[in-house]
Amino acid sequence: MTLAWRFRLGHLAAALTALSLSAALTACRPSPAGPGSAQNGSGSSSTQAESGPAADDPAADGSADPSSSGAPAGLESFYDQKLAWTGCADGAVGYQCATATVPLSYDDPDGETVSIALRRLPASDGTAELGSLFLNPGGPGGSGTGMVAAAAASYTPEMLASYDLVGFDPRGVGDSTRLTCWDADELTQSGGAAGDTAPSGEGADDGATAATAAGANAAPAADNNPAPAEEAEASPTPDVAAPQPSGDATPPSDAATPPSGDASTAPKIDDIFWTSTAAKGTADANACRTYSEVGGLIDHMGRFDVARDLDILRSAVGDKQLSYLGYSYGTTIGSAYAELFPGNVGRAVLDSAQDPALTRTEVADAQLAYRESRARAYLESCLGQAGCPVTGTVDEAVSQLIAFFKGLSTAPLTVTQEDGQTGQMDAATAFNHAQNLWLARPEYWPALTGALSQAMTRHDGTELARVGALAPGARQISKPTSQQEAAYAMTYTAVICADSPDVADQATWNAEAAKAAEEYPLMSAMGSLPAGTDAYCHGWGVTASSAPAEVHASGSAPILVVGVTGDSQTPYSWAQSLASQLDAGHLLTVEGYEHGASLSNSCAVSRVSDYLVNGALPDEAASCPIDPLPADVAEALASS
Repeated sequence: MTLAWRFRLGHLAAALTALSLSAALTACRPSPAGPGSAQNGSGSSSTQAESGPAADDPAADGSADPSSSGAPAGLESFYDQKLAWTGCADGAVGYQCATATVPLSYDDPDGETVSIALRRLPASDGTAELGSLFLNPGGPGGSGTGMVAAAAASYTPEMLASYDLVGFDPRGVGDSTRLTCWDADELTQSGGAAGDTAPSGEGADDGATAATAAGANAAPAADNNPAPAEEAEASPTPDVAAPQPSGDATPPSDAATPPSGDASTAPKIDDIFWTSTAAKGTADANACRTYSEVGGLIDHMGRFDVARDLDILRSAVGDKQLSYLGYSYGTTIGSAYAELFPGNVGRAVLDSAQDPALTRTEVADAQLAYRESRARAYLESCLGQAGCPVTGTVDEAVSQLIAFFKGLSTAPLTVTQEDGQTGQMDAATAFNHAQNLWLARPEYWPALTGALSQAMTRHDGTELARVGALAPGARQISKPTSQQEAAYAMTYTAVICADSPDVADQATWNAEAAKAAEEYPLMSAMGSLPAGTDAYCHGWGVTASSAPAEVHASGSAPILVVGVTGDSQTPYSWAQSLASQLDAGHLLTVEGYEHGASLSNSCAVSRVSDYLVNGALPDEAASCPIDPLPADVAEALASS
């Protein structure tokens, strides 16, 4: 198997979260091992802590029947380990790094182990009065060590003084025991170098990357603030001043290829499609088993595995309770932790929350529904304005847009650069630019209208490139260039496939494709087919043994859930749902369109800081208004 098609990241809706964002899964029968097992590609069972505590295990939540050291029975050596904090290998001044050891399988603590990488920024007051604040940017697949490296620019002085900020790379990610799905020879043969750049591959022109794993489906992530690692996903370490929540992405699969033919043709999942897509999932999973340092790692990468690791990390830094700030998929990890260890929850904030009770398909449907509705809202506004390049009804305008974008597959737009050189803009890039703009706040829409008018009437993408670069999700528009990006994509796959049950029935896939074509014609025409993700995960072969369920975390301290009303990665309704599920859930509503409000919205930053530092929850009826559009952005948009 070559790397080429394994790097073909698509435009499927994923999970949020993610951003993109979505969840995914395979025909699974509970094994005799019970809910703690997962089905692997060979049909045998491999243990996976993802599925949560077994109902008959009194110590499964980590709090019952503990040892004298406070550790769950059998895990004492892991809970009692002492971290050796040293200078970081990259030489970053002021940061310290360490490595913790956790069991590969929590059903076999005496078996293989994996390493978890940590990076911390010590409290500025030198005492860390409140202990450690663990950060997770989401993804799944986002690097927490990368996030903490930029944290000082995003958090309040009070937070930086009160806590050691600690980022960790979840198992399979970054500097932790990594999920590796290719060897150095494959990289070399494909034109890349191990540890350097991976080949762009056959699907490079699709315009999706691991960093953009959300692909055409990506909404402005925390990229509304600096740059989404969902959407910093492209690189676990954001190249901006502030850390970014990782959005949810799309598995690497040709299933993401937009259907060919007339723009009005409904997507069809035929025998060849689902068979080949599932086969690719199987081949990728086998490659991961072959090349990973710990071959069985893909069987143990679900949310509950990471949540259990997090409790060991809490103990290893010496904290009795976990203080936690998670974004996007990081909220899924946080809610899983609270369900498993309610008594160990300290001050926790779940920002841009996912609903843990939703299946992968339900996640994708919610994201697509919102994105389609935003596109229609923009078109309705455009149709009432002079210079709008589409005509007729909103439905007719949607059809015109589909035909325009699909036409770019054979006739790309011409783009004139500042130096006078000309280039081309392909269909995926043009769609991503336009989508990022109509998903953004309405102040961006007049500029989008002008850019689309130039593109559709003169076949000139210059203005679309210019205003597209101003959009919150601009970082999503790039091509796979690094091994790190490819690794993110495979890690994402391993997690979302493991976190939901299998959808193995072709009739179900066909029904989902037909539904998407009918309800989300624009998004489905551009390749957002959740059924393709299900087919890929079916082949991947590691799946949850039970359906997603609500979390209650009975007995936990208050948990602050943050939801943004116009978040297209993690719809606001998810935050509402999670806050209502949690026995001690408390919702903070933020008006706006960002993903990761506590990194960007001034009011949310203040409210979250006040809770983490002082324990002061916002009033139940309190909400945060949208911040004014930055003056430089407003000026740039006005020049359109």
